[in-house]
Amino acid sequence: MEDSRVVTEAPATAAPQRPAQVLTQVIESSDRTSFRIDSKPGGARVFLMLLLTFWSFGCVPIFKLAITTMDWEVALFVVPFVAVWFLVAGLMLKNWRGYETLTVSREGLDYERGSVFGKKSGHLNFAELRSIDVVTITNISKGTTTKLHYIDITTLGLPLRFGQVWVGTINLSQEEADWLKNEMLRAIGLHGGQKAFDRLLGAAEPTKTDQAAPVSDASPASNFVSPELIESPSAVTSTTPLRFRVIDAPDALVVERPYDWAISKMVTLLLFNAFWNSCLTGFLTALVKGQPPGARWWFNLVFLIPFELIGLSLVVWFVAELLGPVRKQVWEISSDRLVRRSCVAMFGRTTQYDPTSITTVRREEMALTESVKVKLLGVPMFTVTAGNDHDRHRKLQALKQQGAYNLVFLDAANKPVLTILFLTELEAGAIERALRSRVPRWFGS
Repeated sequence: MEDSRVVTEAPATAAPQRPAQVLTQVIESSDRTSFRIDSKPGGARVFLMLLLTFWSFGCVPIFKLAITTMDWEVALFVVPFVAVWFLVAGLMLKNWRGYETLTVSREGLDYERGSVFGKKSGHLNFAELRSIDVVTITNISKGTTTKLHYIDITTLGLPLRFGQVWVGTINLSQEEADWLKNEMLRAIGLHGGQKAFDRLLGAAEPTKTDQAAPVSDASPASNFVSPELIESPSAVTSTTPLRFRVIDAPDALVVERPYDWAISKMVTLLLFNAFWNSCLTGFLTALVKGQPPGARWWFNLVFLIPFELIGLSLVVWFVAELLGPVRKQVWEISSDRLVRRSCVAMFGRTTQYDPTSITTVRREEMALTESVKVKLLGVPMFTVTAGNDHDRHRKLQALKQQGAYNLVFLDAANKPVLTILFLTELEAGAIERALRSRVPRWFGS
């Protein structure tokens, strides 16, 4: 029996003590507190280094053969070896010298995550924080139980995770995760003020600015029901960028979402395409130049069809990623116009809906617990279940990283007509506020 669960830990009754050995460095000064974790050499990294070393030695004679023969079939044989080399090297370098930091100061929270490939950073106002929790992933497989822990910081935008596992090089213990959460809450109270600390406990209304004041006898809590921040002034001055553009045009409210394009994803797809389709081309070449058509020949041809379909899908996927900078989704919304367009440069598909049939616009939160059912226009498309392995948990968290809210346009029979998927709380609030002023009857006002 195998099981995997994602558990949000309950608040501790007493302040956790610092464990004897920790991975987190805490650097304190009069105006800021910084938390830093560096990736450590581990078995996975050593394995990747050894694999890359032996793979490099194995590629030398193949390269030499391709150069001396100058034959395209030999060159085609080299391609998958080169693609695998770059994939392994990229995976190893992605976690090489990896680090993440979280700094709490009077200005808010600054976070940074990086490796040899570069870094990503951002800033959060105190009013954007919703909760700080310890998340535990429990994997039970063949009688062996392993637990992974990290800090989940819920915000008005996308969630922020601290203390993630990088190919097995970082794994916070339960004691360190509890202690780290408590230290983060104390730092927020110290530098952000009592009001910022109380907001995390759900006991204070949001304000635009807070005066820093030390916190005494602060006890952390999680799973609180925080006040509504969307309508507060702090939401207007949010430092979290919206992925959606909300344009109040004269004839309709225009909501645009550019495609979430990343060059790393495109390069990875290119390498997978090179590996898969070069191998497939080699098999097809051998099939065409091999034995004459017969029962075995036709069997091999039919056997390769699923692999050809996968290869074609990879090519289409790569082209779609290549066009990412010119892809976007657009919604045009008004009392007499309701249109959804999927655009690629100047081309796209337009779907029109009847705006007079809409009676209610409602925000729905996706239940990201044991399973998630993703709906499109009210029809269940697929279900992601936190099942028996770490990969399924990552799929579940990936949905949360896309945005946990949907904006649903309902008709008189309470059936979805149109759904804007994967919004953050901040994005859903921004669109709702614009719609309320444009079509107040959809909100009962």
